[in-house]
Amino acid sequence: MDIIRVIVGVSEIVNVYLPSSNGATSKRVISLKDLRNNKINLVLWANHANQFDAETVHSIGQQLPVIAIFVCLLAKSYKGESTLSGGSACKWYINEEISEIETYFDRMYDHHDKVQWISAGEQQFRPLEQQKNLKEKTVLQLRDIDPWEFEGSGYRCTVTIARINNNQPWWFSSCTKCHRASVAHGTQYKCSAGCPSTTAEPKYYLCLIGTNGTATAEFVLFGRVARQIIGKPVISLIRSVSNNKIGHGDGTDHIVPDIAALVSQKFTFSVSVTQKSLSQRNVSFQVNGIVAMYGKQSCVPKCASWSSASTDCAGSTSTQHQA
Repeated sequence: MDIIRVIVGVSEIVNVYLPSSNGATSKRVISLKDLRNNKINLVLWANHANQFDAETVHSIGQQLPVIAIFVCLLAKSYKGESTLSGGSACKWYINEEISEIETYFDRMYDHHDKVQWISAGEQQFRPLEQQKNLKEKTVLQLRDIDPWEFEGSGYRCTVTIARINNNQPWWFSSCTKCHRASVAHGTQYKCSAGCPSTTAEPKYYLCLIGTNGTATAEFVLFGRVARQIIGKPVISLIRSVSNNKIGHGDGTDHIVPDIAALVSQKFTFSVSVTQKSLSQRNVSFQVNGIVAMYGKQSCVPKCASWSSASTDCAGSTSTQHQA
């Protein structure tokens, strides 16, 4: 079946395991709405999920309606609800100069729903309610956890950002298939994990030094989680950096203002503990979600027990904040 609808929501790619597949399959959900405000979700799989440019759709959707024609879809029922699925021959045409799309624009009477980021169902991250129910830990308590006993466990931790770890780039080229780091290889990309994909897309990789006064540690935020606190798609920030000639855009020579603005902001993070968290020289935890955002604080809590990664935090905070 073929349809024309307004796109009102897009999800990140998540990897799911299907009985018919030997490995993980990429999945992306798109929320569609008709002129009567009836909504239905479209699920794209595998290559179609990777090829759909959600970042651009979301960016355009903040200013203009995003109208799309999808062809060769399959109608299905999932958990009692109607849904659409992209078949093997699925294609789409977004805001193109096609008479059907232009007519649809005219019928909308200037009404515009901004495109939102939505859940893909099988989340890489814990749902917000589950995040809120996690046990609260201080930074010092997190550092005292035995990673062998509690590997993969999730906790909440409230910290104020003391500085940005500027020794790491703030974005990386992510393999569009397995989401590991990819490196440029001629006109294509080579996945560091060895998968056959030759394409990549930029994703956030933020390394923030946070404290709550008990200790300090590095908190690493990837992709969607990082974008949630920065408020901009990574491609928009890369373009802004390039247009304004702020460093080279790799984050290692200068902290861009949008990232520097995170210093002295307070968050409650949902974090996971891994063996790597405590085995490496810099004590580091992966942030799986943002439970709460409290805004800028008047000061960063003083801490007598800085991690090895942050011995100069107290002296560098103001410098980073002014960057």
